[in-house]
Amino acid sequence: RMRDAIRSCPADRLLAETDAPDMVPPEAQCRHPLRNESGKLLHHPMEIETAYALLAELRGEDPDNLARTIEENFQRLFGKS
Repeated sequence: RMRDAIRSCPADRLLAETDAPDMVPPEAQCRHPLRNESGKLLHHPMEIETAYALLAELRGEDPDNLARTIEENFQRLFGKS
C-alpha cells in the first residue's frame, strides 16, 4: 500500500525524509553506507539521496527532477530562509 500511495501522490504534495536513525534502506541501495564499531549498518541523513532515488524509481521519474520538485514543495510549505 505504501508503494501505491507513493505512486499516486500528486507531485506538488511530496516531501521526503530519511527516517534516520530508523528504517535503514536495503544495504545494496545505500549510497553512503556507514557502519558502527561492530559492523552494523547505520542509517543517517546523507541517505536522503537514497530516499529520493527510491521515490523516483517507484514514480518512474528522473531523480534530479524529483529532488527539485521536493525542494519547491518544501520551500512553499516552510518558506524560504
